[in-house]
Amino acid sequence: MSRILYLLLFLFFFQDNGLKKSKESMIDKNIIIWNSNYRLKWADYIIAKHSFGVEGACSDVKIKYQLLKYKSKDSIDVYIYSCFNKKNSWVLEHHEDSLGLEHERHHFDLCEVYARELRKETSEMKFYTDDFINLSYKVIKKENTEQDLYDKETNWSLNKIKQVEWDQRIDNELKALDAYRNPHVIVRNSPSK
Repeated sequence: MSRILYLLLFLFFFQDNGLKKSKESMIDKNIIIWNSNYRLKWADYIIAKHSFGVEGACSDVKIKYQLLKYKSKDSIDVYIYSCFNKKNSWVLEHHEDSLGLEHERHHFDLCEVYARELRKETSEMKFYTDDFINLSYKVIKKENTEQDLYDKETNWSLNKIKQVEWDQRIDNELKALDAYRNPHVIVRNSPSK
């Protein structure tokens, strides 16, 4: 399934423009929120009998966010997560090798890189809700483009040299944005337009 379709599905089903009462409403048993202490394993994937494309596995990773109740009239709480959906992620039967798993793990890590980028840009702005929606769309679109490039350049992990280069690049980007690993961002809210 193309990354553009994932983007459209995200925007349609998972975007939360409203204010929620608690971040727990985001938690689902099929969702794994990115955590440096947890590495994906093949048990997190559905075993597929037939491929849905050219790849031997597919990780459904998305950036999700919530705008929560106002802490004060001058600020708003924003939670930005990198999420892996177990229900929509699959591996082709008998393709559960360590190189493929590491490739899929880096899809999740790459999603977290862009979640951190969104946290960074969000923390630096005074915004109207529409500004945040536009910013999140821009960052998610950039992340989807990068995910496609990652697959293309690594040939879905078959190009081992490129895979090592991408692994190092993604790991370095995670480290460079380490200050933004906390999903919680407090944003100063601009007055209404």
